[in-house]
Amino acid sequence: MTDSAPAGGYLSRYRGPVSLALAGGGLLACEAAIWAGWLPVTGGRVLATAFEGATVGGLADWFAVSALFHRIPLPGLSRHTDLLARKRERLAEGIVEMTETRWLAPDVLRERLAGVSFAGLIADYLRDPARRDAVRRALRGFVLPMTAALEQPALQEALAAGLRQGLTAERLAGVAGRGMAQALAEPSVQSRLADVLALSLRRALAEPALRDWLTAALLSALADYAGEGWWESTKLKLARLFVDGDDDRERVSHLVGMLVVHADGVLREVENDPAHPLRQELAATLAGWGSRLAGGQPATAMLGELLRRVLEEQWRPEGPLAHWLAGARASLDRALADPVSPVSQRLDALIGGGIAHFLTHAETRDGFDASVRRLLVEVIESRPGLIGDTVRLSLSEERLPTRELVRQIEDKVGDELQWIRVNGAVIGGLAAGAIALVRYALG
Repeated sequence: MTDSAPAGGYLSRYRGPVSLALAGGGLLACEAAIWAGWLPVTGGRVLATAFEGATVGGLADWFAVSALFHRIPLPGLSRHTDLLARKRERLAEGIVEMTETRWLAPDVLRERLAGVSFAGLIADYLRDPARRDAVRRALRGFVLPMTAALEQPALQEALAAGLRQGLTAERLAGVAGRGMAQALAEPSVQSRLADVLALSLRRALAEPALRDWLTAALLSALADYAGEGWWESTKLKLARLFVDGDDDRERVSHLVGMLVVHADGVLREVENDPAHPLRQELAATLAGWGSRLAGGQPATAMLGELLRRVLEEQWRPEGPLAHWLAGARASLDRALADPVSPVSQRLDALIGGGIAHFLTHAETRDGFDASVRRLLVEVIESRPGLIGDTVRLSLSEERLPTRELVRQIEDKVGDELQWIRVNGAVIGGLAAGAIALVRYALG
């Protein structure tokens, strides 16, 4: 089934008025023919009665269909018209209730998430060399502010003690972890990391390739969902009524565009508001990561080994440790600022190796999927009204005025409702004709 405009043109849009005109015209023609003697009285009266029933049925169903979308000023009946506008709140609450309890209920989402491989989507995205390069640049920008850890007093003191006892990776691991923890707890470092992350995400959102990938992924998910059964397909058809677009691709593209615009707006707020809640959440996450590093995570051992090698190559006994670390930071910053420097190339190689590991190790992707599913389920279950509030906001008078809502629904289903008027005329005509035949048969 397609959602494009009907191919029948004028007739498909005006089936109802055409059927009513034919019924009324047929009634007048039969009455005139009977009066002129062109039709036998019995047969003509049966035919006229049939057209009369078709006219009444067509008028009744015209009223029924029109009353859904418009106010009809008939004494005593007008309060039963313009039903969609008058029942807007009940309609919106019904959609919210169906969304919360049927379409996007926690158990439904949990079941759907179980069949979605987020790692697979990311892997498909990263198989494009250009996309891999964009991700590598974003990760590199996230790493750059970490050099501030080299000037933290705790790191300097711990390094001095470690150097006196011997540069061993095991000893430096704990030192590095504590230094990183202190650096990650520093507000200036957190702020810079937030700026870099927000800018990188905004640049990623501006890439048409990302929108195309999101659109394709959502279309695939919709196709899979629609294929699960007639009920799922029906729910999708109902959902299409409230999204702009002539077909699913345009609707999904419209939704993706809205999401991208909204996300870009949020990221701009993050950039411009030092007290933004997302900055605070990132600060808490970085502080937690630093605490785990200080507690001896496996990554801490790798960091200690890397630091040991750097110190072995760069240590000079003639200068104080603090001065050396300040110079090392400045040198490292300059090296990282140069994309062709050995340090930058090594960092790029490490990031590239991590991406390659993600693409080639199924167990890593499985673990990533499990973590994402667990996080999403926790968010949904901890905020039971989030989905309903989002749908309710989308259907609010401020976002979607009543007349615009009615117009959109009428545009989507108005042509199909023309068949109700046609059926009313046909059934009314057949019923009236049958009654007339029975009446004449009985005497």
